[in-house]
Amino acid sequence: MRVLVTGGHGFIGRAACARLGREHAVIAASRRDGLDVTRPATLAPALAGVEAVVHAALGGRAGIVEGTAKLLAAMRAAGVRRLVHLSSVAVYGAAEGAVREDTPRAPADSGYGRWKAEAEALVEAAPGLEAVILRPALVYGPGDPLWVGRMARRLAVGALGPMGAAGEGLADLVHVRDVAEAIALALTGPAGAYNLGGPEPVSWNDYLARLAAGLGLAPRPLSPAALAWRARLALPVKALARAMPPLAPLLPAALREAPGAGELALFRRRARYPWEKAQAALGWAPRIGLAAGLAESLAALRGA
Repeated sequence: MRVLVTGGHGFIGRAACARLGREHAVIAASRRDGLDVTRPATLAPALAGVEAVVHAALGGRAGIVEGTAKLLAAMRAAGVRRLVHLSSVAVYGAAEGAVREDTPRAPADSGYGRWKAEAEALVEAAPGLEAVILRPALVYGPGDPLWVGRMARRLAVGALGPMGAAGEGLADLVHVRDVAEAIALALTGPAGAYNLGGPEPVSWNDYLARLAAGLGLAPRPLSPAALAWRARLALPVKALARAMPPLAPLLPAALREAPGAGELALFRRRARYPWEKAQAALGWAPRIGLAAGLAESLAALRGA
């Protein structure tokens, strides 16, 4: 197939293009290529001759919600019916336990989750569309800027460390190449929404300990009270860093990198995202274990 991948130069988009390129003609498109999903004039030429779209573009609410609405309209005008839509387990909000696909969308604790839920609703309501919605858990791997890159930086400056009871929530990590494999299978799989969880969820304390060991760090423990205090104290520091970027390096790194209230809730949340539905319908299962995936990610981080 001829496949357009929006956000094709992002973390997940790059992996998707590499995997799809083994079987399909792939167009990797993003703003650097002149494609802006919020501007219909850029969508029509990108969709010419396309048979399927993988929608992995991100952004704020404008990019996620309005961009999805405009992409769906442009696909309808171009006669493109097949869509693989990258969503997130953030649509489930604070749900805990085994969070399956029939769990109601309730993303009250996250702007990102709300936007992803709104975009999903638009996809589900689009007439004549053959849509597969993929809901990855925490996507990591070589080049990951968040769960590897940012967490490593936080450990290095003392913004994170062993958190005791505050870090006993589950980190359900799924490797980016496993997500790319799910995207490839979804191009021809049955429509529906599917979780993409990892093979072995671990506690956040365990994950951060593995990450710190791989970096040769021995971070100091942080009590739940200290984490909450830092989160409050960091608010004006982060606001100042955003308002005056040249001052950012002069501000305390442990506060600039301190996790906020939403992240602290994530570190406590005991949720996992079973992927049996994706296995039954798409033939997908995560193949890359955390030890191998983290070693590869750390090697890439050290070489960056």
